[in-house]
Amino acid sequence: MPRRILITGVNGFTGRHLAEALAQDPTAIVCGTGRRAACRLPLAHYRACDMTDMVAVRDLVAWAAPDTIYHLAGCQADAAPGDFMRVNVGGFERLRDALRPRATQKPMRMLVVGSAAEIGHVSSERLPVDESVVCQPTSPYGQSKHAVVQAALAEPAGSGLEIVVARPFNLIGAGVSRGLAPGRFAAAVRAVANGETDTIVCRWLGGRRDYLDIRDAVEAYQLLLAHAPPGTLTNVCSARSVQTGDLLEGLMAIAGVTARVVAEDHPQPHDIADIRGSHGLLTALTGWKPTTPLHDSLTAVYGEA
Repeated sequence: MPRRILITGVNGFTGRHLAEALAQDPTAIVCGTGRRAACRLPLAHYRACDMTDMVAVRDLVAWAAPDTIYHLAGCQADAAPGDFMRVNVGGFERLRDALRPRATQKPMRMLVVGSAAEIGHVSSERLPVDESVVCQPTSPYGQSKHAVVQAALAEPAGSGLEIVVARPFNLIGAGVSRGLAPGRFAAAVRAVANGETDTIVCRWLGGRRDYLDIRDAVEAYQLLLAHAPPGTLTNVCSARSVQTGDLLEGLMAIAGVTARVVAEDHPQPHDIADIRGSHGLLTALTGWKPTTPLHDSLTAVYGEA
């Protein structure tokens, strides 16, 4: 029988790429859900759902009848402060509670996605961080994602709901949000290329981040769900950090333009100087390693700017 797969948040950046990858499997029936009335993708099985509405979530689970779940839905870092706990934590709890009765009849595999924003500030001596790092999130978004991860890891062993957790670092690729630095930079560079301006104004460019191509991340998610034991948490990262300013320079080189860059001189209090992860556990469990060069990722970002 075909595997039935449910992707929550299918209209988002990661959901789009995951759905496209899973569509290549002829044994899979991919069902997606999101807040929009219609799906952005050519997905045959789609249903809109408010993940904070328990009745709607129960109806969603009954409709999808999933064997496997990728839980991607939630507020992103640019949402209203009050929405993070309500949507991110509340949405996970309602989905979990709707799945449990079905999981007692037939075990289900579920991937829950956390975030490197859970980690907060770490000393340079602690880099690259592994999964044992003590998380001290500095933002409401990071706090909400950490609460979701802790709830996911606390799932009782006998519930039938077999949850694994991925903690992605900074994902980059075609369709990345303009609310994030790569997306903002690409839009600004496109404006320069179109002759709309000769100046790019941005925040501090001195921070370093661990950027991973979205295609590599999607592959990691599939391997984790196939091979990781329930209750596993793994970083999904490149294990290298790149200065934020290098992204802007790389995008300008791809576009073949130059611009006057006006950047803030100093970081904001919540800015993290450097963060990069270790994917040693993920590699040991699945054999996964990142393969996409940063230049290819930036080219994909610019292509949809």
